Amino acid sequence: ESVRRILRVKLAAAMTETITEPPRYEPRDYPPFAVTVDIALMTVVDRELRILLIQRGEPPYLGEWALPGGFVLPDEGLDQAAARELREETDIHRGQTHMEQLGAYGEPGRDPRMRVVTVAYWAVAPQLREAPQPPAPPEKSPSFAFEMSDTALLAEAPAPDVELRAPPLSYMLRHDAPSGVRRRRRIDPADDRRILARKSPLVKRRRAGRGPLEPRAGTDAAYAEMVPLAEIQSGRLTLAFDHRWIVEDAVDTLRARLETTTLAHRFCPPEFTIRQLQEVYEAVWGARLDAGNFYRDILQRKGFLRPAEGRTPSGKRGGRPARLWKAGESADLDRPYYRSPGRRRPKERGGGGEERP
Repeated sequence: ESVRRILRVKLAAAMTETITEPPRYEPRDYPPFAVTVDIALMTVVDRELRILLIQRGEPPYLGEWALPGGFVLPDEGLDQAAARELREETDIHRGQTHMEQLGAYGEPGRDPRMRVVTVAYWAVAPQLREAPQPPAPPEKSPSFAFEMSDTALLAEAPAPDVELRAPPLSYMLRHDAPSGVRRRRRIDPADDRRILARKSPLVKRRRAGRGPLEPRAGTDAAYAEMVPLAEIQSGRLTLAFDHRWIVEDAVDTLRARLETTTLAHRFCPPEFTIRQLQEVYEAVWGARLDAGNFYRDILQRKGFLRPAEGRTPSGKRGGRPARLWKAGESADLDRPYYRSPGRRRPKERGGGGEERP
């Protein structure tokens, strides 16, 4: 018995020594890498889905367009970092949005500075409007603003040693396409022969349907702008890093969520019509829906909507005022509302950057 007692004491001492022994870990034995966050914020403006982009004001990809985001600080979590970067670079607060984590992207070489793994978020917000970007005084800034037409030539450029900043989106409308179709031509900001107009090609299209929020560029972002998803998907607008992949995954996730949740009302004001809700589905899904079937199908989902007081005012052409609705108490649909009958819900992708060539 005494031998057993001695063995038990020795075993307990050995276990205690193993537990209390400091780990033999040397950080310098491992390659350093950084963690960033990127936010794909989406909204519906003028019946089209738009993505919030910023124009980078610092290298790498100086002057290129990207998602808002940045490095995670040592004393903050991922959600805190995403909310801070969104607020600093676009002046949009997390409380104004619905934000969820999308996935991680860590393909080697995705960032030319160092090994960087980013955690992406997707978010939706009510209809946004863009704040005008005031031009700086000419004597203090190398950027210039000119009014131009499709045929007018621009002013002569300043001295070659003056650094030019690209205008918002660095795209100008062209009207020489067949059948009146407009195309966009990428302008090289390094071209010192002419100066482009500091005027976004989206100005005319964004005047209608303004909402309560205004993205404003800050910190290392030169501009903040709501860009139609079609500009990115068509390849006319390229994004820095691997943000094109993040945008694609965010849009796919949003489209799938609309089939099973009541997230669509997040795009609408507090009180909205069925028609406004239908426009959200059509913009996100990129498909036209039958108004009668949509009205019937949505009202059959329990907890999705609840009636609001009052109706919309009659338009100039008269007509019956539309009924107003509010968001219901349910977060999930009692049964899915698929984009097409008999369609199964696709698998959501997370961290798609690791699976891409």
